[in-house]
Amino acid sequence: GGGGGGAGLDLGSTRRSSPDSALHASRGSDVSTAGGDASKTVVYVEYFDQDTLRDFIYNRQKVNNGVLQAFDFPPGGRATAVRAQRLGSLTTIENRISKLHLANRRVPLVDRCATFDGSPNGSRLVELARNSSMRRAATRAVECLEAHLNALLPPQYRVHSFTAYLKPGEDGLLRFAFCPDLRLQRVGSDALVHPDEARPGTAQARDPQFSALCRLPPTYYRCPVCARVFKSTWRCEVSYATAIAHVHRVAQAAVADAEAAEAAGEPPPSPAHAPQPRTRRFLARVAPGLASGGEEEAAEADLTR
Repeated sequence: GGGGGGAGLDLGSTRRSSPDSALHASRGSDVSTAGGDASKTVVYVEYFDQDTLRDFIYNRQKVNNGVLQAFDFPPGGRATAVRAQRLGSLTTIENRISKLHLANRRVPLVDRCATFDGSPNGSRLVELARNSSMRRAATRAVECLEAHLNALLPPQYRVHSFTAYLKPGEDGLLRFAFCPDLRLQRVGSDALVHPDEARPGTAQARDPQFSALCRLPPTYYRCPVCARVFKSTWRCEVSYATAIAHVHRVAQAAVADAEAAEAAGEPPPSPAHAPQPRTRRFLARVAPGLASGGEEEAAEADLTR
């Protein structure tokens, strides 16, 4: 996924700053394509405030597939990002600015901080003049990045193309954030290294992925049945039949996972929401009545509404 050279992270100074001071992490994970026979790398970006950063540091089970960076407060108070696409000697520069001010706490943090990685309607594309200072600075930055990468590569390889994301700080300087798409080429030929790999050049912003056991920030809540985390604004009252149907579905999924692991000769999983014997006896008594009364279909419609 690539990492950036943001400012150093000081958790103590972060706690002393405003509660909504944002940080972000670029994290990569492998997902399958629609055909299921190839893979592509998707770079996810999570934006943290004080509470979600604490959960990430102390509770999240982490793997070494990302980088944690400080979020520089942008000029004008709106999130700004520059995307520079380099192909040979051709450089394409784009600039996006969020429509929401960072101080607007009536909307989620991810909606205020995302630009290219968020919804297209959440930010606006700003046309940069040919001789503008930001365009010249971004062009110089990608040229320096390309020269630096070529100096680090073995002599039989060179950079073919890449996409870099830069973010301006309060001092007006552009800082490299991450590079989701980097293509290498063999010297003396037009052959690309791993040409079949699909690498989207745009990252995707998402809500923080909380650990299974932790105290959540007040803007989130955890389902007591499946342990999934949702926004508090999504919480609503449901019928008794809907709650029982949800318990039944989670229990069936846990039993199916255990049976599949047993058939494969692997140790059975032990999720936090695995049905206990008391829950199994309750479902055996209640679930048939739900199915015969047609309330399970109504609960299913209630869950997907």
